[in-house]
Formats: sequence, C-alpha cells, structure tokens
Amino acid sequence: MLSASCSGFVILLILRGTCGDSVKQTEGSVTLPEAAFLTLKCTYQTNYSPYLYWIQHDPEGNSSPVCNCCDGE
Repeated sequence: MLSASCSGFVILLILRGTCGDSVKQTEGSVTLPEAAFLTLKCTYQTNYSPYLYWIQHDPEGNSSPVCNCCDGE
C-alpha cells in the first residue's frame, strides 16, 4: 500500500520510444485526505524497459516520485 497525501497519482512509463508500449491504470484521478492509504493497480506492457515509475502530482502542479518498480518485484 502507498500513502497518499496530495490530489492524486498518475503512472508514467519512461520509454525511449512508444511503439508497442502501453500502460493501463484501472482508476482515474484519485483524491484522498492526508495520511490515507491507497492501493493503485495497473498493467503495462513494453518492449523496451521493465521499469515503471509512480509520480505524485500536488494541486500546485509539482511532481515528485513515489516509487519505482521493476517487472517481477
């Protein structure tokens, strides 16, 4: 579980190219109160990189990394 303190999360798949790569987030934008817990689910497929990065966006538009994951972890 991830702790969420701002307006929401989006997932960002960092790739050099996008041909054949896709990511699907099952939830839309999520807003939570501070210190609330959230489980985010997604599926992704890539031919380039197994790394997936979770980015948090606050209401002011600032971005900060939450965690990164690698296929199989």
